[in-house]
Amino acid sequence: MAALSGGWTWYLYKDHAEKFRWNCKAKNGEIVYASTQGYVNRVDCISNATNIGFVESRMVDLTKK
Repeated sequence: MAALSGGWTWYLYKDHAEKFRWNCKAKNGEIVYASTQGYVNRVDCISNATNIGFVESRMVDLTKK
């Protein structure tokens, strides 16, 4: 996977099993990056995304309602 420039907006959400996941969509709505597993801990999910180059300040947290 290519290194990311940090300019991508990405989304943190919970799946049907109430586990944390993340994804990133292209302008056309197609998912171009995504977590490959669900995480029990929010911080572990965020860490997975930032480890490949996503920037936490560009995260949209869909788990807060």
